[in-house]
Amino acid sequence: MIEGSDLVRVEEVANTLGVKPTTVQEWVRNGNIPKHTYLKVGKTYRFDLKALINALRAGNVETDDEGVNND
Repeated sequence: MIEGSDLVRVEEVANTLGVKPTTVQEWVRNGNIPKHTYLKVGKTYRFDLKALINALRAGNVETDDEGVNND
């Protein structure tokens, strides 16, 4: 996953998914985003966007907030 990947900030993930950065942060806190798709750097997160999108497409993420919804 992350080694050799381009890591992006929460704002880029939010823009890509069409949600607010606070929604992405909440998804991380609630465990809705798989741990293998991000690193915690200090108080911030860096995401492997490709891995996160693949997890979303595979149905590995559940949300009940705005944005992506796994039914």
